[in-house]
Amino acid sequence: MEVTSGAEEGFIREWTPCSHILNLIPPRIQTGIFSTELSLTCVDAVSEYIALGTNVGLVYWYDRKKGNIQRLRCEASTSPITYVKIVSTVDYMVGAGNAAGQVTVFQIPKEHPENIPDTLKPKVEPKVERYTIGDLHKSKITSIEWSKNGMRLFSGDKSGVIIMTEIDFYMHLCKSMEIVNEEYEIVQMSYHQNTLLVSSLYRTILCERRDARWHVSQLGKKERKSLCRLGAVFQHSYARGGGAAAYCARAGLRLWRADAQGNVLHTLLFKVIYLTLFIIRIN
Repeated sequence: MEVTSGAEEGFIREWTPCSHILNLIPPRIQTGIFSTELSLTCVDAVSEYIALGTNVGLVYWYDRKKGNIQRLRCEASTSPITYVKIVSTVDYMVGAGNAAGQVTVFQIPKEHPENIPDTLKPKVEPKVERYTIGDLHKSKITSIEWSKNGMRLFSGDKSGVIIMTEIDFYMHLCKSMEIVNEEYEIVQMSYHQNTLLVSSLYRTILCERRDARWHVSQLGKKERKSLCRLGAVFQHSYARGGGAAAYCARAGLRLWRADAQGNVLHTLLFKVIYLTLFIIRIN
């Protein structure tokens, strides 16, 4: 691993090769009588699996323990996948958004523990379920966020529209509704206890669900002076206790720490640290 002060090279580079994964993915894919070059467009990971989005409407599901790979096909197979997000609940839930504004949800059953007797295992192995959320987004998906239990999915697009989809696993149904329109591209979302933290090119907002309605408040008193691709996340410390803090990136190498009501508590400055960085090699 190398830490460098070069802005073009980035701060941290990991030299561990991923050839064991890439060798399982074909360089080209056949579509009718034509073949198309396959490119990886996005990635997300949990401790057991890695999801890789492609430019041909496929999501590759890599098992990190067994070393095998599975193809998950979206309904719109010609549109590139622009965002993937995984959450591990009773099953693995994978949300994949594409350039046409369509969101596909894959419900992937978890394997049964080896110590469970065969008599308690289901006679028929459950299959991967697919849900398609279409006709709500009119531009490409730029961000996806899950609730912790995997029953709510939030999708944001390039036009600033955020859609919440509630999934009923037992009835195999999903219900979607628009909760806010920021009119600027959604950069990142983070969800914690009925509050959705949203960072767009223009500003960062908090969307809190109260009395079956969504209430929107801005994080901080001022919007950004210029449009920037800056994100924001919730971070909860179980050691300190208390509520989750919202961390919001700002221009000029600054970071805001705010509470769940959007009040800025502290500003962290990284400019001094950035200017004094030297190349560090870790063997």
